[in-house]
Amino acid sequence: MIKRLLPFLLLLVAVSARAGEPPLTLHGARERDSVAACIDDGLRKLKLPASFIAPLRRDDSSASLGLINPLTGGTGLTISIASKDPGSEVTITSNGTPLSPGWRRMIQRCVD
Repeated sequence: MIKRLLPFLLLLVAVSARAGEPPLTLHGARERDSVAACIDDGLRKLKLPASFIAPLRRDDSSASLGLINPLTGGTGLTISIASKDPGSEVTITSNGTPLSPGWRRMIQRCVD
């Protein structure tokens, strides 16, 4: 069981040397709710335990979700999705967790 979760644990526990890097902002034509649903589906496909994912929160103009470090309880990657006319704006804050090329591609696919 631990061997199966080890890659995910390493991803969530890793501390980037670029911890102070600014948030990454992506813009796309898709609506906020569509982007949020796509990212949520992408996380489900990774089969991360529910305790690793901060629930999707929505209000009138934005949605956000994040990854939780199960060892510290702290938030790792945070993804905020705001409505922008037209489309949406996605801001990814690393909080010290490296944003891998695979994660970035998954999020970019959802935004485009």
